[in-house]
Amino acid sequence: MLALLLTHVAALALFWYAPRFWVAQDVKAFAANGSADSLHGVFHRQRLTWRLGFLVLVAGLASLPFWGQWWALATHYLALAQLGGAYFFYDFNPRLSRARGLDPYYVSFDPRAAWFPDRWLAGKAKVKWPALDTMDPASMLRIWQGDASRGLERLTVQVLEAGALLYLALLAATYFLQ
Repeated sequence: MLALLLTHVAALALFWYAPRFWVAQDVKAFAANGSADSLHGVFHRQRLTWRLGFLVLVAGLASLPFWGQWWALATHYLALAQLGGAYFFYDFNPRLSRARGLDPYYVSFDPRAAWFPDRWLAGKAKVKWPALDTMDPASMLRIWQGDASRGLERLTVQVLEAGALLYLALLAATYFLQ
């Protein structure tokens, strides 16, 4: 039981620290070569792959005390992995935006931006506030960005809340299945 408690606390600490580490790495890469780092294709997919790999590894190692109790191992692993993912989503985007000197919940309207959440939220804002012929494009963009920023803030909080509730439910199931 002590091993389970220690690995669980260590996993939660690593999930808390990971966004801070990744933001520092991203800002360093952006400062070194901003034009190459702004290519939204390969670099972001590679980084996401490494970050998901880290999440899977930490959740798997923290679940090892349940080895042999397969249902408990699976539910504990899922609880940690989804909580780590929810916290990463909640903390990473605002932290990276602040580090780059942008608003915390900045949403890019660049068509090459990541599909989720940027292009999805930008599309929702454009549908909610259709372009008016009487407004200049800069004013319309400010309205869209304000709406998309509020949407991103709501989305990150909702993902974290849902992740915490699912974590508690899966943790209860883990101890029931033990």
